[in-house]
Amino acid sequence: MTTATLEPSPSTHLEAALDRNLRALTSRHPNLVDQIRNIETSMAVATVGRDGVPTFLLPTEDGRTCWLGRCSTPGVRAEALVDGLGSFGDNTVVPAVGNGYEVKELLRRLPRHAAVFVVDTNLPDVALALMLHDFSTDLANGRLIFLTSPDMSAELVDWFERFPGYEYPQRMLKMSAVDHGAFDTVRGIIEQSAAKVAATHHRLLQSLEQKLADRSVQKITRLAIISLDPRDSVVDATDAISRCATSLNLQSETCVPNTPGECHTMARMSAVTNTDATLIINAGWGSLLPWIPESHAAASWLLPDACLLSGQTDGFSVRHRIFAATTEVRDRVVSLDANPDHVTVLEPGCDEAAFDHDTRANARAMDVVIVGDPADLSPDACGITYSSHAQLWDTIRDVAARHRELSADAVLQRAESMCDIRLNDEPLRHRLTNIIRDRLIPTVSRISAAQTLANAGHRVHVFGVSWNPYKSQNLTIHEARTDAHSWWPVFSDTTVVIWTSRHPTIAQSCLEAFACGAMVALPTSTFDMEEKHPQLSEVFRLSATFSSPIELVGMTARLISNRIDRNRIVQSAQSAIRARHLIRHRLETILEAING
Repeated sequence: MTTATLEPSPSTHLEAALDRNLRALTSRHPNLVDQIRNIETSMAVATVGRDGVPTFLLPTEDGRTCWLGRCSTPGVRAEALVDGLGSFGDNTVVPAVGNGYEVKELLRRLPRHAAVFVVDTNLPDVALALMLHDFSTDLANGRLIFLTSPDMSAELVDWFERFPGYEYPQRMLKMSAVDHGAFDTVRGIIEQSAAKVAATHHRLLQSLEQKLADRSVQKITRLAIISLDPRDSVVDATDAISRCATSLNLQSETCVPNTPGECHTMARMSAVTNTDATLIINAGWGSLLPWIPESHAAASWLLPDACLLSGQTDGFSVRHRIFAATTEVRDRVVSLDANPDHVTVLEPGCDEAAFDHDTRANARAMDVVIVGDPADLSPDACGITYSSHAQLWDTIRDVAARHRELSADAVLQRAESMCDIRLNDEPLRHRLTNIIRDRLIPTVSRISAAQTLANAGHRVHVFGVSWNPYKSQNLTIHEARTDAHSWWPVFSDTTVVIWTSRHPTIAQSCLEAFACGAMVALPTSTFDMEEKHPQLSEVFRLSATFSSPIELVGMTARLISNRIDRNRIVQSAQSAIRARHLIRHRLETILEAING
C-alpha cells in the first residue's frame, strides 16, 4: 500500500508535535505524560484522508486497516459535527479523542475562556491525536483537558478539587465514532459527578467565606479587580487598573474570565479573600453575593460598554458603591433596581501607557484616520442567501453609494426597479430596510467623507468597514480593531483622527488619541461631547469640529498644514489628561469612597 507523506518528513513532523504536546501536558497531567511516552504506535501508518488532511491508518485484528477515528474525511466531518452543536460558549465534553479534528475545531471556535474536556481511556488513540495536532498552547493554558482514567468520576472530582476556578462542563459533543451506549455512559458519569463537584465547590467556598469573615482590615493595601465579562475591552481595562494600583503602592490581584480557570465563583472568591477591598468591572456581586460579608469594602465601576443584564446588579443597593462611566449607564443600572443614592457618575480615564506612543517628532504615515463602527455589508452578514437576492443587494449598495440623499425605503425601491427584482417576503424586506438605514447608509457616508479627503490629496485610512464602492490611491480601508492597545500605534502614526459614528468607548478612545499625539476631530451634529461628558469637557473643548463634508475638508487641511497650532492644542489636551483624567485618578476616587 502506498501512503502519502507529511512534509517535510512524516516522522519528524509527528515526533515534534508529540514532544511539544507532552511538554505542555506536564504541569497538569504528569502521570499521563509518562503513560503516553510508553505507548507503542509503530503499527500506525501516517497518511492523508480523502479530504486531504493528515491522519492514520491502523491495523485491525483480521489483518485489514481502518481509519483513525473511523473516518476517512476527518476534517470535513469535524466541521459538520461542531456546526451541529450550534451556538455555544460553555465548557464542552468530547466523549473520545477520535482523530483530534473535532477537538481542534472546537478549540478554534470556542471563546478563550471555554475549555474542552476529552474523555478517552484508549491511550494509543490519544497518543496518535497528539502526533497529528499541535495542541501545546491550549494544553499549557488549560483550555484542553484529557480525562483518561478508567474511574472517570474520581478523576473529574479530583480535577475540580485541584483547579476549582473552572466551570463544570455543560455540553457534550455527539460523535459518530462513539456508539449510543458509550455516549450515554459518559454522559451519565458527567451528570452524576456534577453533584460531587458542586459539593466540593461549596465546601471550598465555605472555607474562603470564613477566612474573609475572620479578617480585620485597617488600611487597604491589596485590591482585587474582578469581572464576569470576558471581552477584550474589559480585560484591557482590568490590566490598566491593575497597573494604576501598582503606581499607588497597592498590591492587586485580577480575576477576569479570559482563561478557563478564572470563570467559576471559586476563582473570584479566591481573589477577594486574598485582598482588602474589591473593585468589580461592569457587574455587581452576582454569584459572589452570598459569600461576602457586608464589612468587606467594595465598589463597581461600570464602563461605557457595560452589558448590564437582569441579575448582574445583585448587591448594588446594599453592599457597595457604584460608579457609572456615563449618565446612560447610570440610568440603566438604576432601572435595574440599584439604589440611586449609591450610584455616582465617574467618567472614563486615559491609560497612562498611551502616552508612551506619542511620536510627534517622527513623520506620520497617515494624514487622516476615520474610525467607525464595524459594518459587515457582505450578503451572508445581511442574511442574503438566494442568488437573486444577492444580485438585488449588490444593486442596493450601488444605489446607496451613488445617491446618498435617498432614504432607506427609496434606496430599496430604486434598486428593485433597476434589477427588476421585487421582494415579496415582508420580513426580509423589513430586515433589509433596517440594514440599509442603520448600517449601509452610515457606512456610505463615512466612506464618502474619506473619499472627499482623499481626493483633496490627503493620505486617508478608514477603520471599521469591509466594503469600499470607490477607488483612490490615497484611500485605504481596514477592518475594525477590538483590542484597545492595537489602536495606539495607529493613533501615534496619524495626524488627525476623526470619529464619524458613536460607539460606547469613544470618550476613552479620544483621550488616548490625544495621548498618542494625534489631533481629535468630531462632527458637531451628533457628538456634543462636552454635554455628554461634562467631567471631560475641558479636553473635548480642544477637539476640532465640523458640520459638513466641505467644512471637514477645510478643517483637515488647516490642521495638517499648521503643525505648530495643532501640536499646541494636543499638548494642552495632554496636560489636562495627565493632571486630572488618567485611570489612576479614577481609581483614587473609588478608593477614597470605599475607604470612607
